[in-house]
Amino acid sequence: MATGTQTVFMMAGSNGSKDEKGVISHIVPYYCPKGTDPASDSFTEKPQNVATEADLKEQSRSWKDNGDGSYTVYVTYEGGVEGGAGTQGPWFGGDEATYELSASLKDIPIENHPGIAGLMQTYHGTRTGNGVVEFAIGTPDQPNPMYGVKTFKCVSATLRRTKIVSQVQSDIFEGTGSVTTKVGQFPEMNYKEPDGKGGVKTIAREWLKLTPTIAKRGSKFTITEEYMLSPKGGFPQYMYDLIQVA
Repeated sequence: MATGTQTVFMMAGSNGSKDEKGVISHIVPYYCPKGTDPASDSFTEKPQNVATEADLKEQSRSWKDNGDGSYTVYVTYEGGVEGGAGTQGPWFGGDEATYELSASLKDIPIENHPGIAGLMQTYHGTRTGNGVVEFAIGTPDQPNPMYGVKTFKCVSATLRRTKIVSQVQSDIFEGTGSVTTKVGQFPEMNYKEPDGKGGVKTIAREWLKLTPTIAKRGSKFTITEEYMLSPKGGFPQYMYDLIQVA
């Protein structure tokens, strides 16, 4: 490594990080002497204290004027080890994939409640000519708790799982629009409902596979598959079959 003031050289004080998806970032400061373009490609000496299999590539850079015509240039290298945050398991099948679940409660029309028939019978509900369910008002002594109810709360969620790869496969959109009850190693999302025999049964909520997100991170790609949680009763598979790419 050259140390003369007329040569670009790596300075001490680099820092790095590894995020939850397994992407490694390393920021390295360089001295850029007067008369040297800080945006040039002369910064070829890479940090050596990161695992070589990470294969870091320059992602971005910034610089500041030192006041004497020279610059301090900060080069960000990014990359990652094939697989991601984990170390075992096949592509998206084991510990290598990272998972992120975003959930919330959303209002669903009461007509879509899986137990609407029982609710209508118990709380004196009727359907209007356009299919809207309305419940009787009740009496002053016995008001109907379902009177005026138009919606019910249901868990809505989006599941994302991410993996680091060296190249994007041609079948990346395979399965888009497909429906499944199990995504990799993520636990199933279940709900319970009456079984018609005085007990309850457990039913798995379904996941609809959406289009993936692909991002270039230095020498690697991060691929994030995204899944949408079904309402109770599941997705009508015949509808989503129409949007499958593969």
